Amino acid sequence: MNSRIKELAKKAGWKDTPTVRGAFTSFNKEKFAELIVKECMKIAHAAAAAGDPIKESIAEHFGVK
Repeated sequence: MNSRIKELAKKAGWKDTPTVRGAFTSFNKEKFAELIVKECMKIAHAAAAAGDPIKESIAEHFGVK
């Protein structure tokens, strides 16, 4: 998992300890999605201001090929 995605997941309640019972129960999927969208909006704004391709900037930021 990309370090930035992992950081956003932790902000949404993800526990990076698979041995802990209920590690997934506190994970808020809606908050995680909102954090990703906000991150994409920041990247898109910066890319547009710099004249960079937005799609590639977002993919690079999250380590997606």
